[in-house]
Amino acid sequence: MCRMMWIRAPHPVALTPFLEKFAQMARQSQEYQGHGWGIAYRTNGEWHRYRTVSPVWKDTLTQFGVARECVVHARSAFRDRDIVVENNMPFVKEDVVFAFNGELQGVRLAVPGRTGAHKIFHLFHRFYNGNLQEALGQLLQLLEQKSRYIRACNIIVSNGKQAAVASLFNENPTYFSLREYHHQDFRLVVSEPLAGLGRYRTLPNRTIKEYPL
Repeated sequence: MCRMMWIRAPHPVALTPFLEKFAQMARQSQEYQGHGWGIAYRTNGEWHRYRTVSPVWKDTLTQFGVARECVVHARSAFRDRDIVVENNMPFVKEDVVFAFNGELQGVRLAVPGRTGAHKIFHLFHRFYNGNLQEALGQLLQLLEQKSRYIRACNIIVSNGKQAAVASLFNENPTYFSLREYHHQDFRLVVSEPLAGLGRYRTLPNRTIKEYPL
């Protein structure tokens, strides 16, 4: 399953050191994370996005400057299929940035989208009316009702005013849990701990948490 990360800082921070740590984590992951990666970062009140099918650890990570917030995603494509840049997250629609990792089996819903993650992105926007946490709660409730089995369903969303994360899994908590790190007003949520930052808190299963910006 994919790896992802969200950062929010009180002041603009250099993204390269965090991206390098993320790339190291993704490269060492127990599952291959080399089917491309993407980042959405917010500067001057606008989201800027970069995506590629190259592995994050092979890309030039010094090309990004500073930002107060970013969402990063490294892709592990289901069955090594559909490896095109359009399928790489983060997805962006209007003011919302979206990243997902997990696997849902036997979903009984007719939803447009190129991939499972893209379908979930469309579903999220059916519920979203400005409240991220409420939309995530409605989305997860529907997915549990309409899926035969959910290995995991972890989501990070931000609209530049608030961010929210959802963590749901039914197996392998070591791999599927999200981790939270904070120091003063600096916040980071990530799939696996990054080296050299300090102590992390593991978000409990079935967590939906909002972070005001």
